[in-house]
Amino acid sequence: MKLSKKILAAFSATALLATASFFTSCSDEEGEGDSSGSKYDLTFWADATDDATKEADATYLYKRAFKQLGSKEKVEAFTATVTVDLTKTQCNLSESSTEEGKYYQNTSGSIVKYSNIGLMFDFHKTKDSANKDVYDAVIVGYRPYDKGFYVEHYSGISAENLSTEDGGAFSSATSLGTADKYITASKEGYVSTYVSEVTRDSTAKTDTFTLTVEQTTPGTYTIKIGSKTVGTYTRDATENDNGTTLRGGLAAYGNAAVGTLAKATFTTGKANITGSLFDETVEE
Repeated sequence: MKLSKKILAAFSATALLATASFFTSCSDEEGEGDSSGSKYDLTFWADATDDATKEADATYLYKRAFKQLGSKEKVEAFTATVTVDLTKTQCNLSESSTEEGKYYQNTSGSIVKYSNIGLMFDFHKTKDSANKDVYDAVIVGYRPYDKGFYVEHYSGISAENLSTEDGGAFSSATSLGTADKYITASKEGYVSTYVSEVTRDSTAKTDTFTLTVEQTTPGTYTIKIGSKTVGTYTRDATENDNGTTLRGGLAAYGNAAVGTLAKATFTTGKANITGSLFDETVEE
């Protein structure tokens, strides 16, 4: 995905997410990640900076994690300010000489890998034929290394796919539009079309951009990065939708290669959410 082959450019890490107590009772979370902050100002990360510092500890290439920002899958539109931590977004690696497919940090290594961070919208949890939780979502991913973005749609994805360390590909990525608008597993990967919409603060070591998803036409999401329109996405209505308006949850996604940190703060605010990110009684 980039998530997964790069890593598929699209979204994901391993055990359960240990998060601030406020969140653990109200939202889905998977992977070897963590989070902190208030409900409309969530900081989320997957940290692989201390992983595989020597060959004896070589591990799988990526650590993935995801976390739902709220407790409800009822968001119709939103604007989020995403502030990305640039502390350690790339690392030189070498492959283990004894275990194929596992890697370790090596300043002289010829393999360079990167972290990416993203936000999923239209996030739905459903059940598959085996009554196992699966997810459907659109991911807007960001790679700080080159300020590259990708947008992909995923359906029927298991929690294991979203939060495993082996870097396996997401097989259900589907095209959302033309290659210059939406990036798919078989197309160009990250694109630099939206570099001008990213503000880099070299002192604070952060990148900041805004992501807006709206439904000017009910039933069709319009996706914007900063002031630029990426494209639109329409899907079949579900019982969760509000008449002709699509609704889903929001979730953070982090994909950290060995030796890197995938971390960002997602700031929304109640005024920037159409629909419900949390129960109304909780929002007051």
